[in-house]
Amino acid sequence: MMPQINTRLQGRPLLAVRVVWLALTGLTIGLYLASLPSFFDFYGSVCTPGPSTMCDQQLTGAQVEALAGRGSRLATMPCI
Repeated sequence: MMPQINTRLQGRPLLAVRVVWLALTGLTIGLYLASLPSFFDFYGSVCTPGPSTMCDQQLTGAQVEALAGRGSRLATMPCI
């Protein structure tokens, strides 16, 4: 029979793990929230094709006009 090993954290090691977990969770949520304004700026603007721009993820002027004809607005596109 194998000896039983106690793997439960108690006291200071448990507190240290909780503090690290809270710090990483707070950092993750903070970075996510900090990125939201740039996300809405990027997807809420019209792409103007040029030599150094890629319009793969942004709407072009023609696409915005087509959506406006269906009653949609550019400001609502990042929410979809």
